[in-house]
Amino acid sequence: MRNTEALALGAAVGAGLYLLAPRRADAGRAEPSSSPDVGSDPILTGSTGSAEYDARAARLVASIPNRIERTQTLIAQWSSYLSRYRGGLHRGVFAAAMQMESDGRPSAQGDASLGEAGLFQIGEGFVRSQGFDPQLRHRNEWNVYFAGTEYNVRARSWHLRYPELVGRGSRDAWLLSRLSFAIGDWGARTHVKRALVELPDVARRDGVYAALSSLVQRGGARAAGTQSAAKVAYRIAVVVPVNFHIGERAEPGTYGAPVALAPPAS
Repeated sequence: MRNTEALALGAAVGAGLYLLAPRRADAGRAEPSSSPDVGSDPILTGSTGSAEYDARAARLVASIPNRIERTQTLIAQWSSYLSRYRGGLHRGVFAAAMQMESDGRPSAQGDASLGEAGLFQIGEGFVRSQGFDPQLRHRNEWNVYFAGTEYNVRARSWHLRYPELVGRGSRDAWLLSRLSFAIGDWGARTHVKRALVELPDVARRDGVYAALSSLVQRGGARAAGTQSAAKVAYRIAVVVPVNFHIGERAEPGTYGAPVALAPPAS
Protein backbone atom coordinates (compact mmCIF):
# COMPACT_ATOMS: atom_id res chain seq x y z
CA MET A 1 0.00 0.00 0.00
CA ARG A 2 1.54 3.29 -1.08
CA ASN A 3 1.81 6.03 1.53
CA THR A 4 -0.60 8.37 -0.27
CA GLU A 5 -3.27 5.67 -0.54
CA ALA A 6 -2.79 4.65 3.09
CA LEU A 7 -3.28 8.26 4.12
CA ALA A 8 -6.36 8.61 1.90
CA LEU A 9 -8.01 5.52 3.32
CA GLY A 10 -7.05 6.43 6.88
CA ALA A 11 -8.35 9.96 6.44
CA ALA A 12 -11.66 8.83 4.97
CA VAL A 13 -12.32 6.47 7.84
CA GLY A 14 -10.37 8.08 10.66
CA ALA A 15 -11.72 11.60 10.16
CA GLY A 16 -15.02 10.43 11.63
CA LEU A 17 -17.07 10.16 8.44
CA TYR A 18 -19.32 7.27 9.38
CA LEU A 19 -16.67 5.61 11.50
CA LEU A 20 -18.19 2.26 12.37
CA ALA A 21 -17.99 0.82 15.88
CA PRO A 22 -17.71 -2.84 16.95
CA ARG A 23 -20.82 -5.00 16.50
CA ARG A 24 -23.11 -5.97 19.34
CA ALA A 25 -22.55 -9.46 20.61
CA ASP A 26 -26.07 -10.61 19.66
CA ALA A 27 -26.29 -8.93 16.26
CA GLY A 28 -25.70 -12.05 14.18
CA ARG A 29 -28.12 -14.32 16.01
CA ALA A 30 -31.02 -12.12 17.02
CA GLU A 31 -34.46 -12.36 15.48
CA PRO A 32 -35.64 -9.34 13.41
CA SER A 33 -35.70 -6.14 15.43
CA SER A 34 -37.51 -2.84 15.03
CA SER A 35 -34.28 -1.01 15.85
CA PRO A 36 -31.48 -2.60 13.81
CA ASP A 37 -27.84 -2.03 14.70
CA VAL A 38 -27.31 0.83 12.26
CA GLY A 39 -23.82 1.42 10.96
CA SER A 40 -22.06 -1.00 13.27
CA ASP A 41 -19.84 -2.86 10.82
CA PRO A 42 -16.06 -2.49 10.86
CA ILE A 43 -14.65 -1.15 7.58
CA LEU A 44 -11.24 -2.34 6.49
CA THR A 45 -8.63 0.18 7.64
CA GLY A 46 -5.57 -1.78 6.56
CA SER A 47 -4.55 -2.90 3.11
CA THR A 48 -6.45 -5.18 0.76
CA GLY A 49 -3.09 -6.21 -0.66
CA SER A 50 -3.62 -4.05 -3.73
CA ALA A 51 -2.97 -0.33 -4.24
CA GLU A 52 -5.89 -0.23 -6.70
CA TYR A 53 -8.43 -1.61 -4.23
CA ASP A 54 -7.04 0.39 -1.33
CA ALA A 55 -7.68 3.51 -3.38
CA ARG A 56 -11.17 2.29 -4.32
CA ALA A 57 -11.92 1.71 -0.66
CA ALA A 58 -10.90 5.26 0.20
CA ARG A 59 -13.08 6.69 -2.57
CA LEU A 60 -16.08 4.55 -1.60
CA VAL A 61 -15.95 5.57 2.07
CA ALA A 62 -15.56 9.24 1.11
CA SER A 63 -18.59 8.95 -1.21
CA ILE A 64 -20.98 7.72 1.51
CA PRO A 65 -22.86 11.04 2.02
CA ASN A 66 -23.53 11.43 -1.71
CA ARG A 67 -24.58 7.80 -2.02
CA ILE A 68 -27.05 8.19 0.84
CA GLU A 69 -28.69 11.09 -1.00
CA ARG A 70 -28.74 9.16 -4.28
CA THR A 71 -30.24 6.11 -2.54
CA GLN A 72 -33.03 8.27 -1.13
CA THR A 73 -33.76 9.46 -4.66
CA LEU A 74 -33.92 5.88 -5.91
CA ILE A 75 -36.26 4.89 -3.07
CA ALA A 76 -38.66 7.59 -4.22
CA GLN A 77 -38.25 6.71 -7.90
CA TRP A 78 -38.63 2.93 -7.57
CA SER A 79 -40.70 2.82 -4.37
CA SER A 80 -43.37 0.43 -5.63
CA TYR A 81 -40.99 -2.21 -6.99
CA LEU A 82 -38.63 -1.98 -4.02
CA SER A 83 -41.49 -2.48 -1.58
CA ARG A 84 -43.11 -5.29 -3.55
CA TYR A 85 -39.96 -7.34 -4.10
CA ARG A 86 -37.79 -6.69 -1.05
CA GLY A 87 -39.27 -9.63 0.90
CA GLY A 88 -37.65 -9.49 4.33
CA LEU A 89 -34.77 -7.26 3.26
CA HIS A 90 -34.56 -3.72 4.64
CA ARG A 91 -35.92 -1.49 1.82
CA GLY A 92 -33.19 1.10 2.20
CA VAL A 93 -30.48 -1.56 1.91
CA PHE A 94 -32.25 -3.01 -1.14
CA ALA A 95 -32.21 0.45 -2.74
CA ALA A 96 -28.57 0.98 -1.74
CA ALA A 97 -27.69 -2.27 -3.53
CA MET A 98 -29.36 -0.91 -6.65
CA GLN A 99 -27.37 2.29 -6.30
CA MET A 100 -24.10 0.36 -6.07
CA GLU A 101 -24.94 -2.01 -8.91
CA SER A 102 -26.26 0.42 -11.53
CA ASP A 103 -26.92 3.80 -9.88
CA GLY A 104 -30.54 3.25 -10.95
CA ARG A 105 -29.73 3.02 -14.67
CA PRO A 106 -31.67 0.21 -16.41
CA SER A 107 -29.21 0.26 -19.33
CA ALA A 108 -26.15 -0.40 -17.12
CA GLN A 109 -23.98 -3.32 -18.25
CA GLY A 110 -21.90 -5.40 -15.85
CA ASP A 111 -19.74 -8.50 -16.28
CA ALA A 112 -20.37 -9.62 -19.85
CA SER A 113 -19.23 -13.17 -19.07
CA LEU A 114 -22.11 -13.48 -16.57
CA GLY A 115 -24.60 -11.57 -18.69
CA GLU A 116 -25.16 -9.01 -15.96
CA ALA A 117 -27.73 -6.38 -16.85
CA GLY A 118 -30.26 -3.93 -15.51
CA LEU A 119 -30.95 -2.15 -12.26
CA PHE A 120 -29.48 -4.91 -10.11
CA GLN A 121 -27.03 -6.35 -12.63
CA ILE A 122 -28.83 -9.68 -12.78
CA GLY A 123 -26.92 -12.48 -14.51
CA GLU A 124 -28.39 -15.06 -16.84
CA GLY A 125 -27.51 -18.02 -14.62
CA PHE A 126 -29.73 -17.14 -11.67
CA VAL A 127 -32.70 -16.38 -13.91
CA ARG A 128 -32.37 -19.77 -15.59
CA SER A 129 -32.03 -21.46 -12.19
CA GLN A 130 -35.48 -20.09 -11.32
CA GLY A 131 -36.98 -21.47 -14.53
CA PHE A 132 -37.46 -18.15 -16.34
CA ASP A 133 -36.38 -16.76 -19.70
CA PRO A 134 -33.15 -14.76 -19.14
CA GLN A 135 -34.48 -12.03 -21.43
CA LEU A 136 -36.93 -11.06 -18.70
CA ARG A 137 -34.09 -9.55 -16.69
CA HIS A 138 -34.03 -6.66 -19.17
CA ARG A 139 -37.48 -5.55 -17.97
CA ASN A 140 -37.24 -3.25 -14.95
CA GLU A 141 -39.87 -4.90 -12.78
CA TRP A 142 -38.56 -8.38 -13.50
CA ASN A 143 -35.01 -7.25 -12.78
CA VAL A 144 -36.05 -6.02 -9.33
CA TYR A 145 -38.04 -9.23 -8.77
CA PHE A 146 -35.03 -11.41 -9.61
CA ALA A 147 -32.84 -9.37 -7.26
CA GLY A 148 -35.32 -9.65 -4.41
CA THR A 149 -35.75 -13.34 -5.05
CA GLU A 150 -32.01 -13.99 -5.01
CA TYR A 151 -31.48 -12.04 -1.79
CA ASN A 152 -34.34 -13.85 -0.06
CA VAL A 153 -33.22 -17.28 -1.31
CA ARG A 154 -29.65 -16.66 -0.12
CA ALA A 155 -30.71 -15.27 3.27
CA ARG A 156 -32.80 -18.37 3.90
CA SER A 157 -29.95 -20.63 2.80
CA TRP A 158 -27.48 -18.98 5.20
CA HIS A 159 -29.83 -19.51 8.11
CA LEU A 160 -30.37 -23.16 7.17
CA ARG A 161 -26.60 -23.74 6.86
CA TYR A 162 -25.80 -22.24 10.26
CA PRO A 163 -29.06 -22.12 12.28
CA GLU A 164 -27.24 -21.72 15.59
CA LEU A 165 -25.16 -18.78 14.38
CA VAL A 166 -27.25 -17.02 11.70
CA GLY A 167 -30.71 -16.11 12.95
CA ARG A 168 -33.70 -16.40 10.64
CA GLY A 169 -34.22 -12.93 9.23
CA SER A 170 -31.26 -11.52 11.17
CA ARG A 171 -29.09 -8.73 9.83
CA ASP A 172 -26.23 -11.22 9.57
CA ALA A 173 -28.32 -13.41 7.26
CA TRP A 174 -28.91 -10.45 4.97
CA LEU A 175 -25.26 -9.35 5.08
CA LEU A 176 -24.23 -12.84 3.97
CA SER A 177 -26.95 -12.85 1.33
CA ARG A 178 -25.57 -9.62 -0.12
CA LEU A 179 -22.09 -11.14 -0.03
CA SER A 180 -23.28 -14.16 -2.04
CA PHE A 181 -24.55 -11.68 -4.63
CA ALA A 182 -21.28 -9.69 -4.55
CA ILE A 183 -18.64 -12.43 -4.79
CA GLY A 184 -20.71 -15.47 -5.74
CA ASP A 185 -22.27 -18.01 -3.41
CA TRP A 186 -19.36 -20.45 -3.71
CA GLY A 187 -16.83 -17.76 -2.80
CA ALA A 188 -18.95 -16.57 0.11
CA ARG A 189 -19.44 -20.09 1.50
CA THR A 190 -15.74 -20.88 1.19
CA HIS A 191 -14.69 -17.76 3.09
CA VAL A 192 -17.30 -18.24 5.81
CA LYS A 193 -16.18 -21.82 6.39
CA ARG A 194 -12.60 -20.63 6.88
CA ALA A 195 -13.72 -17.85 9.22
CA LEU A 196 -15.66 -20.30 11.37
CA VAL A 197 -12.68 -22.65 11.58
CA GLU A 198 -10.15 -19.93 12.38
CA LEU A 199 -12.31 -17.57 14.46
CA PRO A 200 -15.15 -19.56 16.04
CA ASP A 201 -15.21 -17.47 19.22
CA VAL A 202 -15.66 -14.24 17.24
CA ALA A 203 -18.51 -15.81 15.28
CA ARG A 204 -20.30 -16.90 18.46
CA ARG A 205 -19.72 -13.62 20.25
CA ASP A 206 -20.10 -11.02 17.48
CA GLY A 207 -21.71 -12.84 14.56
CA VAL A 208 -20.58 -14.66 11.45
CA TYR A 209 -20.01 -11.55 9.36
CA ALA A 210 -17.85 -10.05 12.09
CA ALA A 211 -15.70 -13.20 12.03
CA LEU A 212 -15.49 -12.97 8.26
CA SER A 213 -14.39 -9.32 8.46
CA SER A 214 -11.76 -10.25 11.04
CA LEU A 215 -10.47 -12.98 8.74
CA VAL A 216 -10.02 -10.42 5.97
CA GLN A 217 -8.37 -7.96 8.34
CA ARG A 218 -5.79 -10.69 8.98
CA GLY A 219 -5.11 -11.05 5.26
CA GLY A 220 -7.27 -14.16 4.90
CA ALA A 221 -9.08 -13.29 1.67
CA ARG A 222 -8.57 -15.65 -1.27
CA ALA A 223 -9.37 -15.42 -4.96
CA ALA A 224 -12.92 -16.48 -5.89
CA GLY A 225 -13.46 -17.43 -9.52
CA THR A 226 -12.20 -14.57 -11.67
CA GLN A 227 -12.01 -12.20 -8.68
CA SER A 228 -8.59 -11.61 -7.17
CA ALA A 229 -7.97 -11.95 -3.44
CA ALA A 230 -7.71 -8.15 -3.19
CA LYS A 231 -11.07 -7.68 -4.90
CA VAL A 232 -12.67 -10.25 -2.61
CA ALA A 233 -11.19 -8.49 0.44
CA TYR A 234 -12.51 -5.17 -0.82
CA ARG A 235 -16.01 -6.52 -1.32
CA ILE A 236 -16.18 -8.40 1.98
CA ALA A 237 -14.69 -5.75 4.25
CA VAL A 238 -15.69 -2.54 2.48
CA VAL A 239 -18.42 -2.81 -0.17
CA VAL A 240 -20.95 -4.95 1.70
CA PRO A 241 -20.80 -3.15 5.08
CA VAL A 242 -20.80 0.25 3.37
CA ASN A 243 -23.84 -0.86 1.32
CA PHE A 244 -25.76 -1.67 4.52
CA HIS A 245 -24.62 1.50 6.23
CA ILE A 246 -25.84 3.61 3.31
CA GLY A 247 -29.21 1.86 3.15
CA GLU A 248 -29.86 2.12 6.87
CA ARG A 249 -28.96 5.82 6.84
CA ALA A 250 -31.06 6.50 3.74
CA GLU A 251 -34.30 5.20 5.24
CA PRO A 252 -35.38 3.82 8.63
CA GLY A 253 -36.47 0.22 8.37
CA THR A 254 -36.28 -3.30 9.67
CA TYR A 255 -35.12 -6.77 8.63
CA GLY A 256 -37.53 -9.66 8.47
CA ALA A 257 -37.59 -13.33 7.60
CA PRO A 258 -37.00 -14.20 3.93
CA VAL A 259 -40.10 -14.99 1.88
CA ALA A 260 -41.01 -16.56 -1.46
CA LEU A 261 -41.89 -13.71 -3.82
CA ALA A 262 -44.63 -13.82 -6.42
CA PRO A 263 -43.34 -12.88 -9.91
CA PRO A 264 -44.72 -9.94 -11.89
CA ALA A 265 -48.09 -10.50 -13.49
CA SER A 266 -46.74 -9.84 -16.96
